[in-house]
Amino acid sequence: MVDGEPIKTRPWDAADHLHDERDIAAYLDAAFEDGDPQLIAAALGDVARSHGMTKIAAKK
Repeated sequence: MVDGEPIKTRPWDAADHLHDERDIAAYLDAAFEDGDPQLIAAALGDVARSHGMTKIAAKK
């Protein structure tokens, strides 16, 4: 990387990577272990969105 050149990143959504109950349990365990209420709330939102995405994918 050249100095002053912006770093290129891609959007990442945890909900896209929560495929089964084991993934979700591990994700929530990590959030609760951290203890940050905002992180826990965000993790719960990610899990809710992942369930919605699973239902949409199953309908196709």
